[in-house]
Amino acid sequence: MANLRLKFWDKKVADEFIVLKVEAYYDIIKELIFAHLYKNGYNCTNHLCLIAYIREKIKDFDFEIKKIDELRKVRNEINYRGLTIKKDYLERNELEFKNIIKRLTEELGNARPKQ
Repeated sequence: MANLRLKFWDKKVADEFIVLKVEAYYDIIKELIFAHLYKNGYNCTNHLCLIAYIREKIKDFDFEIKKIDELRKVRNEINYRGLTIKKDYLERNELEFKNIIKRLTEELGNARPKQ
């Protein structure tokens, strides 16, 4: 599902859909972390658990973990308070989101499908 979502959102979107793309990046990252959990025989019931797990399992990932946690908080604000996201937030962070996705995918040993 993470790869399918990434393929769908891996294009330029209209400004009115920026919030959905930011939310989608969190969902992609979340699904990849769940894949790590499942691959190693674990399960998790909350998003904080996901971050704690990945902090423990992937070394030299501290900055990225902080970015994932920031994205989790932004996603919660979107879902529960209707936060709108400005285009510059995505522009400032999109490369980092993609790098996190790439690293998580590499850690899983999966290659992203060709487009």
